Amino acid sequence: MRRTNKDWHIVVLLAIGCTPFVAVKPSTPTDGVGVTFCGSSATSPESVMKSLEPPTNLPPEVGGSAGLPEQKELRVCLKLENRGDKPARLTRSRVRLRCPHETDSWEYDRDDEEVIAHPGETRELHIAFRYSPLPAGEDVQLLFDGALMVGGRPAKIAPMVLRKQ
Repeated sequence: MRRTNKDWHIVVLLAIGCTPFVAVKPSTPTDGVGVTFCGSSATSPESVMKSLEPPTNLPPEVGGSAGLPEQKELRVCLKLENRGDKPARLTRSRVRLRCPHETDSWEYDRDDEEVIAHPGETRELHIAFRYSPLPAGEDVQLLFDGALMVGGRPAKIAPMVLRKQ
């Protein structure tokens, strides 16, 4: 069977549409500012483009090196909702993903590192992480320590718990 460009677009859309994690414990708002979960995917536009490049991690049978199991990708969609009276600023590079055996930093992308929501405004943002494979039903946490500022002052926000599907 011959694949057309249209077929590949469908495969990409199906891969991006997957939801590998769901929120089981949201973060509580602080100072009128909340961060809510709006979905996740197992791929990002950057990784889809990268997958079109020739492979660099070949198996030992064809001259590659046997390495660690390939890390998984998680792209989380969050909404920064500001119902307070001061501007809120979320620094994406300070958000961490805590897995049972490790804590991972964000994966650099081309989006702005800081997301600002003025009073009455809601902003959507995405953060990508790489993590070691996890079994279904395993919980991870998004940590926001030092990531949120409200009115120029640090705001404490509780971790958000996500469950692997």
